[in-house]
Amino acid sequence: MDRKVEIFGPRSGNNLVEIGENDEACKQKVEAIRCMADHLEQELATNNFNHITHVTNNMNRLFTMLNDIETVQNRRRYNLMWRGSTPWILYLQ
Repeated sequence: MDRKVEIFGPRSGNNLVEIGENDEACKQKVEAIRCMADHLEQELATNNFNHITHVTNNMNRLFTMLNDIETVQNRRRYNLMWRGSTPWILYLQ
């Protein structure tokens, strides 16, 4: 678990980020999504449309949560990137 990934971004000093515990958590989440997709296929095969509605609603909530997590992570990266920098409006004074 000592893999490293190069991250490109402005003002970044060290572009190598270690992938360890987070990699394992991501693999588990991908596996959970695969299980939900397999379950949806099984229900489609048996024509259980009432249950399919519930599965698709759960998948919709899952993707909404994943988008929210990604938004928070991007916002955190942006805030860390610009911490300590001078706002451009101060140069106008």
